Amino acid sequence: MSFVLKEANDRLGLTQFVIEKVSPWMDSRYLPVITFLSLSLISFTTASLWGMYAIALPIVVPLAQQLGVDTWLAVGAVVSAGAFGSHACFYSDATILSATACGCNNIQHAVTQLPYTLLAAAAAAGIFLLLGL
Repeated sequence: MSFVLKEANDRLGLTQFVIEKVSPWMDSRYLPVITFLSLSLISFTTASLWGMYAIALPIVVPLAQQLGVDTWLAVGAVVSAGAFGSHACFYSDATILSATACGCNNIQHAVTQLPYTLLAAAAAAGIFLLLGL
């Protein structure tokens, strides 16, 4: 299914759109944090961590290698962004499954989880910024 989502996003031009928007700020020092923040937003809005991985990893890994950024740090930013989006999105599979298991609706569950996911995302962004410098 991730390949289907990748194909849909490619046809929508999502990859090119994101590249055009983050290119002005792209620098080897900021690649991990920019990767994390931009992909967190994409993962949150699309509720697709696997589709996001299929799109982002083939772009981020060669870009990190080209800019001399630690590849594992860049991959960590991609994976962390997917985890954030999966847990923060109101209609992601993780939220719906957790809400069902807890006996509440997905909106209630997501609202209770949002402060924790935002705190973790802020900490992760700070760490990616520091490690990138």
